[in-house]
Amino acid sequence: MRSFMCKVPNLCIQRHSMKDLTKTLVIMKKKKDDVLFIQDGGASKQNGFSQPGNEANKELLSNGKNSEKIELDDLGIQHARIRKASEVEVRTLRYRSLTLTRMICFVLTLLLAVGFVIGLVVVLPHLKASVSSQRHYPQTKEWNITYPEYATESLVQLFDVDEDGRLDIIFSIVPGSSMGKSEPSRSNEDQYCKERGFTTSPCVAEVKAIRGYDGALIWQFYAHSSIFEMNCGNIDINKDGKMDCIASGRLATVVAFDPREGHVFWRGDQSQMEEIWNIYNVLIIPDMNQDGVLDLVVAHGGDPTFPPEVTDRKAGRLILLDGATGSAIGKRYLKIPDDKETYMSPIMHVRKDGSEYIIFGHGGETVPGIVQF
Repeated sequence: MRSFMCKVPNLCIQRHSMKDLTKTLVIMKKKKDDVLFIQDGGASKQNGFSQPGNEANKELLSNGKNSEKIELDDLGIQHARIRKASEVEVRTLRYRSLTLTRMICFVLTLLLAVGFVIGLVVVLPHLKASVSSQRHYPQTKEWNITYPEYATESLVQLFDVDEDGRLDIIFSIVPGSSMGKSEPSRSNEDQYCKERGFTTSPCVAEVKAIRGYDGALIWQFYAHSSIFEMNCGNIDINKDGKMDCIASGRLATVVAFDPREGHVFWRGDQSQMEEIWNIYNVLIIPDMNQDGVLDLVVAHGGDPTFPPEVTDRKAGRLILLDGATGSAIGKRYLKIPDDKETYMSPIMHVRKDGSEYIIFGHGGETVPGIVQF
């Protein structure tokens, strides 16, 4: 327990009381010099030399006007122990503070790294899309192309053929003289092609891809007859991860091709088809033969040789084709009910429970019909 006494001006006495301390350190400070006494019993030592205790004290106290007296308990072993304990405590606190700081820095660094990675994953795709959408293209000039002596009943399919981010145009044309009843049949197509200067067939219809912004030709190939339907972007025929196209039209024409290069994959199996009937827009269905490529259902019908007043027509057909090869799946086709012809492209109907139904219709220009599934 410490106590302070300051009764005499410039004189203060500080006491430390401990059980087993017997020595007292007395420091007296004069104006001019310091005198150190260690008092032990009755004798005193001044600066290491023995002095009579009482006389020395009296001599010093007589000059006590301008002196300060600090009386302390033993500052030896006990003071050293206190100092060491304080140093250990300070070091412990410093170590704990340093460890806590390192831990906080590590956690903050880890959080920043994780946030940076998440930011890249989330922002980068949007940034690429934004840059792609802001890609600068030269201004499109007005253009037109004329194909003399050609006709078309083809739809126009928009597709990014050259993969430059802009839509291009796929369509089909045929010589005007080959449209309708005057078009050559497959049996006399070879002769027709020779007359036109071709060495092989097919040569009747031209399927073309032209650049959307200036009309420049990208590719073309030939088909057996006029194309009026195209289904692009719904089937990957060669399993390259990119969508392909299937065109269909007159004279049982159905052909699968790569819209980027104009390469023909296959031409439809004719074993279940009538040579002069039409093929309408193909329906893409699930993979029925488990070969990894979606399959097709085509509606086949419409005999152009019948005059409008004749209502007794041949029944149309639904035919299942292999999407990878164009071959017929199964040995027979589905005959359209009621022995009616068909001009309708089949469509898929999916119910809430996931069940799938094919909707088709029959009838013609002068023949009534219905829609069934």
